[in-house]
Amino acid sequence: MQAYLIAALIFALLIAAFAIQNTMMVTVHFLIWQAEISLVLVILGSLAAGALLLFFIGLFKQYSNHRQKKDLKTQNKRLEKEVADLTKQVEALVSQNNPAAAIQSMAQPIEQTVSQEPTALDPNSAIQTQDQSKDPFHVS
Repeated sequence: MQAYLIAALIFALLIAAFAIQNTMMVTVHFLIWQAEISLVLVILGSLAAGALLLFFIGLFKQYSNHRQKKDLKTQNKRLEKEVADLTKQVEALVSQNNPAAAIQSMAQPIEQTVSQEPTALDPNSAIQTQDQSKDPFHVS
């Protein structure tokens, strides 16, 4: 973190030195608007606009990561609960000395899980499913 801060400070000093050395007046044209302002203001304004753009891009990425993390935690809790329920069922069946029924009860939820539609968290499998449904020659 300290190295990042030092690098950012050095970069800011270099930009400031460059801006101070270029103090002449320039004409800026934008669509039908034009103005004559100092080159320092153009440089610093462009730098600020770029920093603001990067900030918003980072904010959007952070929000999407947070949302995905929340969805994955919810899915994880659901699956942990399902594992706990299945473990209780297996233990109950084993305690009844019926191992064949225990194996059969474990296979049913697995078959149901495999046959379910892909979730929104797996975009690749959702695309494959959509492509396969549009393909008239696809054999299931």
